[in-house]
Amino acid sequence: MVEVFTITEDMPYPPQGWKYDEHSTNEAYIDPETVISYDQETGKPHSRYKDDIWRLTWSLSRKKHKQISFAGIKNQQDKTLIKRLMFIIMQLGKGKNGSIKSPISLKSIYLDAILSMYRFATQHDISIEVLLSNPQAMRRYITTEIKLKKYRSGLTIGLINFLSRLQQQKWFGIVYKYDSEHLRVLAMYYREYVDSQEQSECIPPRILRNAQRMRWEHVDVVWKVRTKLAAMIDRLMIEPLQYAASSTTAGSIARKRGVSRPNPYILFGELANELSLDSFCDIYGINGRKSLVGYLSALSKTCRHLIYGYTGMRNDEGCSLWIGCYHEKGAGSAPVINGIESKNGIPIIHSFVTIKEIKKVIDLQTAIAKVIAKHSHPGNKELPLLFNPGWISGGRAMHMEVNTQLDRGNELPLDESQLIITEEDVEKTLKATEPDRDWDNDPHYQVGMVWRFNWHQYRRSVAVYSLRSGLVNITALGNQYRHLFEATTIHYGNGHYVAQPLEGTDSKYHVSYEAERLRDEHHARALWRDMLINLDRHQSGFAPTDRDVTPVEPSEQIEDIDGLQTVAAKMKRGEIGHTNTAIGSCKSLTPCDGHMMLIWKPCLECPEKVPNINKVDHLIDVQGRFVEKVALDMPGSIELRDQQEDLEALKEFRKTLGGENEQD
Repeated sequence: MVEVFTITEDMPYPPQGWKYDEHSTNEAYIDPETVISYDQETGKPHSRYKDDIWRLTWSLSRKKHKQISFAGIKNQQDKTLIKRLMFIIMQLGKGKNGSIKSPISLKSIYLDAILSMYRFATQHDISIEVLLSNPQAMRRYITTEIKLKKYRSGLTIGLINFLSRLQQQKWFGIVYKYDSEHLRVLAMYYREYVDSQEQSECIPPRILRNAQRMRWEHVDVVWKVRTKLAAMIDRLMIEPLQYAASSTTAGSIARKRGVSRPNPYILFGELANELSLDSFCDIYGINGRKSLVGYLSALSKTCRHLIYGYTGMRNDEGCSLWIGCYHEKGAGSAPVINGIESKNGIPIIHSFVTIKEIKKVIDLQTAIAKVIAKHSHPGNKELPLLFNPGWISGGRAMHMEVNTQLDRGNELPLDESQLIITEEDVEKTLKATEPDRDWDNDPHYQVGMVWRFNWHQYRRSVAVYSLRSGLVNITALGNQYRHLFEATTIHYGNGHYVAQPLEGTDSKYHVSYEAERLRDEHHARALWRDMLINLDRHQSGFAPTDRDVTPVEPSEQIEDIDGLQTVAAKMKRGEIGHTNTAIGSCKSLTPCDGHMMLIWKPCLECPEKVPNINKVDHLIDVQGRFVEKVALDMPGSIELRDQQEDLEALKEFRKTLGGENEQD
């Protein structure tokens, strides 16, 4: 998607606080002391406009800092212009839906758009001011640099639109010569780039099931000795000069630290024997601090594979989990894991629906993190769940938490013979979920190769298998898996309808096991809810037919109603069906909905509908916003006309439902 950073209204004046005389032809003045960011620990300014490094976020971890460095720009005139442009983008730039630009987006704009232009200008012995004000120079930049690195085309489109919008303002202070040809060429490169991108793969059911089973087996092994393992880590950190793998290693450690070797000296193997961890250490080849750190690092990755596989969260979100992130709200409610997404330095909590079994993984990592942090960070109350085991080796590790890079390997070993791609995997999963991709010539997914996991595959697989299981469809997914928003679900769930039936999902190691097990109960609850909402509406078919004559309770109008269990039993016997629709529920045994993009308009006339007024109101709001977007992007189009007609039909249907508590 094209990176959006545009302004939404005319700006004849700069933001409030800038020094500007509207009667002058001079540009607005930006005070060099203007604060860019504050240190959240001290409350004092951390970065100012005059600085060569702008730190955009605050974090205990240095690797999570998002900063912009102007130190590499040697030409002072170029540096002045670039800092001004970046500051204006920070002040006026808008992201999707009018949100402020995130630090990650700002850094991308700087590195992939502005700094790229500066380097090109320097190579051709011109200033960036000349590049922006000379259409021929800009075209040369686009047809050489952007042509080779098409992934930068989206950001460059956004930057050019931003510059062209503000070039008429006197206060802006940056000259840009607009040329529509620039945008035409950039749009062409952008389409080529998008077409070349491929979706994350949906993991075949058999491979996913086998891999998760083996990972659970690793967790079960360490779970049995977790208390002893914590005691070992505790001893290693209390006595950093003891417990080397060998006498030679012990002497080397003592010499490096300039101290004498303790006497008596206890080797690591003796400690393992004392704690009855001999067989455990033999299984995983643990014979000293270094190998223990390696094991804990691999265990952390195994746990991440399990957590992501049962939530669909991204890697950055998973690595930002903290101790206490797992919550169970009560009987009948699915547990959630609260993950953190940081935007503009402010942590935002997102809830990820998961399964109860994942609590074992959370508790295991919690125990390891606490025993390490007791020595490495004794004053910290908030600790990352996936703690960096490097602290066990002595000295100071670089970061408190694990590496957030997209690392695919180094988890605890799996039997690769059970992860080999078969022809059935290719035909019934890969080609079925993504038929337009050239799987036959994909070098990474050929029959006979071992499946290589990456973190984002779990997000795609959770969406596909959740939809394919029948537990949820596109509208219900927002409730069952709240972290998968509508657009995300449409993207990642693509292909679910033609995907391979979930063979083997009776195994608890498959992501859809819980969804399958609870499917009837969830459907019954959803239908029961919508039936109750309609008890006071004559048209619903559930309300008393003659309220003035017959003193019948509304609930008695539902045939043989004994409660939720009755609805569930009828559903199980095949007497009634349930499909979650955009306007409520559908009782039809043969639902018409079988495609990813739900068509809700026929539901308005369907005799099997069970409307939910809250859903209808929400749909009106969503459809209204969609019509506004179409009107902006495609004014006067047939698409706009059709969408407006759909909105009016929906509003007319809404009138038949009356108020939320009205009786018709």
